[in-house]
Amino acid sequence: VVKHPAILVCEEPVVTVRELLPALRGQQSLVILAPDFDPAVLEMLAVNLRQGTRSVLAVRTPDPTVSRQIASLTGALPIEREDLVADYLPASSLGHCQSWVSDRKQSWVVLEAPEPQVGL
Repeated sequence: VVKHPAILVCEEPVVTVRELLPALRGQQSLVILAPDFDPAVLEMLAVNLRQGTRSVLAVRTPDPTVSRQIASLTGALPIEREDLVADYLPASSLGHCQSWVSDRKQSWVVLEAPEPQVGL
């Protein structure tokens, strides 16, 4: 379970740690969605998790339709590898949710409840 994470949706597989550096600079928990991850990237994220550096979750989403749906639900904008390598990641391109829950086969996104509307 990751509480109040930023959501990074990558359009292409993440093959180097350098691609994630713009997203890893912040202090907020992070969920990274990508079609695939290089084993070295996953190893680096696992080391960070063991060191307690920051809560980061890598989620493999090979179906682009699923990635687009999650991006739409969370307010994320899918990012291309070229932008990440160029160190371009506007904060507005990250999505957000209240909680992210994952196991090896499924993920659940808990969105924040809408503000109650008060009629005048």
